[in-house]
Amino acid sequence: MYLSSIYPKHFLQGKADITAGIQGHLIFISVFDAFLSITAFLGNALVLFALHKESSLNPPSKHLLRSLATTDICVGLIVEPLYVTLLVTAVNEHWKVCHPVEVAVYMISSILMPVSLLTLTAISVDRLLALLLGLRYSNVVRSTPDRAVRVQALGRYILLCCWATHFTLSASPPR
Repeated sequence: MYLSSIYPKHFLQGKADITAGIQGHLIFISVFDAFLSITAFLGNALVLFALHKESSLNPPSKHLLRSLATTDICVGLIVEPLYVTLLVTAVNEHWKVCHPVEVAVYMISSILMPVSLLTLTAISVDRLLALLLGLRYSNVVRSTPDRAVRVQALGRYILLCCWATHFTLSASPPR
């Protein structure tokens, strides 16, 4: 939860005792979030490495899983450290730094979260098609080189649309 959603901007500026009662909690959350950031990066880097080595997965499934892992790596490398910075600036009462960091956390997370959710949805639809089509799934996805190229191009186009849509929608900062 963001501080400006709890406290109005005019209340945050000039008040020295806002975080007095919750400093211990904010420090604990900061340390735990830093640990989760490292875990998210290492775990998803391992997933990307495994996808690079794996050759038995269908290319559309690989693209979807790579997109999800890339989104989660971005969360681990960008959003989580920025959120830790936000909490630390709140604990240390650096309100001039706190608001720009809050805006950055909001904008970047509002890009990455919907893309991650839409990618999860696309993975679910892909797996549903695999279940419904059974053995025909691989024939539909990879029957001819031309069809495989079209399916891969469609998958890339859908992922690109997800990223572009949410990037443009989240380009405006919170009010």
